[in-house]
Amino acid sequence: MAALRAGLTVREVPVVMWQRASGRPSQSPLRAAAYLGRAGLALLLALLRRRPSADAVEPEWLTRHAAA
Repeated sequence: MAALRAGLTVREVPVVMWQRASGRPSQSPLRAAAYLGRAGLALLLALLRRRPSADAVEPEWLTRHAAA
């Protein structure tokens, strides 16, 4: 969506996928579900997080170190 808003062109490109030759996948359905749950929680927390207002004052320790 950000690419479209920036005026860029977005296209779908077909790819060739090879079947696994040997071995086992490292992800099980349970691990994949846990990963998806953690990613969803992180997204939810990021969306609910309070953002500082535009007129917020910077803390003194930040301005003191920036001048040094």
